[in-house]
Amino acid sequence: MTTSDTLHIIGGGLAGSEAAWQAAQAGQRVVLHEMRHEGVRSTDAHQTDQLAELVCSNSFRSDDAEANAVGVIHAELRLSGSLIMAKGDEHAVPAGGALAVDRHGFSGAVTEAIEAHPLIELSREEIDGWPPADWKQVIIATGPLTSDGLSKAILEKTGEEHLAFFDAIAPIVHAHSINREIVWAQSRYDKGNATDYLSCPMVEAQYNAFIDALIAAPKTEFKEWEDTPYFDGCLPIEVMAERGRETLRHGPMKPVGLTNPHQPDIKAHAIVQLRQDNALGTLFNMVGPLSNPALAEYQVLGVFDPALTETMAGALKLLGSRGALVVHCGGLDELGLHDVTEGHRLIEDRIEPFRQVVGRTHLCALHIQHAAMQCDAVQR
Repeated sequence: MTTSDTLHIIGGGLAGSEAAWQAAQAGQRVVLHEMRHEGVRSTDAHQTDQLAELVCSNSFRSDDAEANAVGVIHAELRLSGSLIMAKGDEHAVPAGGALAVDRHGFSGAVTEAIEAHPLIELSREEIDGWPPADWKQVIIATGPLTSDGLSKAILEKTGEEHLAFFDAIAPIVHAHSINREIVWAQSRYDKGNATDYLSCPMVEAQYNAFIDALIAAPKTEFKEWEDTPYFDGCLPIEVMAERGRETLRHGPMKPVGLTNPHQPDIKAHAIVQLRQDNALGTLFNMVGPLSNPALAEYQVLGVFDPALTETMAGALKLLGSRGALVVHCGGLDELGLHDVTEGHRLIEDRIEPFRQVVGRTHLCALHIQHAAMQCDAVQR
């Protein structure tokens, strides 16, 4: 087979991997080009060099082929021998009427299948410009994280400045941090397996405090390449909150189709649902409320429950914080003078207990006139 007979596919995401598989299954020789690899380069969103890595939600949306258009597409893909659907089914996790997958198991299985196919060559290299002229058959499936050189080449050829939309991340929750005396298992309207989702209720005061904190929280500073429009079907929750205080509870946090078995006579003001994220069931992700929070390298975080300080310090470590102080003081989620402040301190990769007793003092002693006095007062 000559070079001109080879199909070159640039980008090893969901689309590129599926295209390579379908073409190879039909007898076509394929070279799949993927730049994410040690020694080549990565992106600002991907965490691994696996093919078909999911960087946002682990959900493929509804799997109901009788009542949902997306479910119909799933059924059609399965009939066509889809690699993505086959590996998705193999690594499915509980998700009610939706198809959700263990993201690491899924991408690893797709990579293994592609690498094992006799008609597919996986080339770990960056295509930083328009494909060479002697590539007669080419599919560009690089998505929103296309390399700079290829992005510019596509712009020159098409005249289109934006071929992508802004997305946000689905926050991950550790299973051991979920209070099962408050949270209950139930799918909305009992669709699919009724216990595939966990429902986390909020009373009105909690919801309002959450909205206040969300609006006031620092936001991520966008990278230069992220100057793209929002997609209304995938908005960060802080953007939704800024559009109106009630937006979230009439959207992804709506308290409908669910009944709290702990308090069946009390209707929640808002509800966040969690969906299993990995096969072991140790991780859950938030359904609907995507977020784009700022990640500070060093921070102080107050929590309302002293039992959660170590868990939160661990979460900040996983998120990439280099230093943090997670504190609780006498029933308050803050540093205080009225009681002992305790919690956990993150120092690089080490987490250790923290306890601070501040002696009572006269208010006059706290009068600060300049920065040097404040520094001295804190040290004392």
